[in-house]
Amino acid sequence: MARPVGVKNQDHQEKRVALLEKLTDYVLTENVFVPSLRQMAIAAETSEPTLKHYFENRTGLVLALLKHFHDSVAPLRAALGQAFPTIHEAIEDYTEIAKQMSKDSRYINAHVFGIRESLIDVDIFAAYVRYLVEPGTAAVAERLVKSKGGPVNYSTARVAANMIITNASTMAFRKVILGDKDPVPIDYDRQFSLMANWMLNGLANDPEGTGSGDA
Repeated sequence: MARPVGVKNQDHQEKRVALLEKLTDYVLTENVFVPSLRQMAIAAETSEPTLKHYFENRTGLVLALLKHFHDSVAPLRAALGQAFPTIHEAIEDYTEIAKQMSKDSRYINAHVFGIRESLIDVDIFAAYVRYLVEPGTAAVAERLVKSKGGPVNYSTARVAANMIITNASTMAFRKVILGDKDPVPIDYDRQFSLMANWMLNGLANDPEGTGSGDA
């Protein structure tokens, strides 16, 4: 008996995840730029109609990939949200994590993929922010709020977290994407060290950003 319209196979979710895992490996490969649905079907060793069955269209597939990236880095977000005895230790530890992230080409390429796709479709940009940008910001903000000497106000901590992550991400993107082709070579260790030092001094002296200097 034919399956009723709208009813999915029992293994629908498993097959969908398997496709996402194959396509994650593909889209995070160097030199893959805004692949077509056909190219992604070939990479997943399936057909375009099959991808449309599971994701509706190319936009749906990209949105699903961004959500898949989000789910796969849950352990990293847990590490980013870890509290420390002092704000000093919290920032120092984050700097070390950021250095490691800057060397992780898959992590950086996930963001590059999201940014490239975001330039094409505003809905994809919204998903990129929802799944990859804001969760990281929220995790670092949680770290700052829970570490002694950091901001007490969560909204203030989010601003600080956004400033830290934006700077660290920009350096990481530049390092991974340009590498030896960078027209102005950068000492990344020094960049991270100075960023951490300035952010730490600012947070330690004025964690709420009031300008009063009363910590």
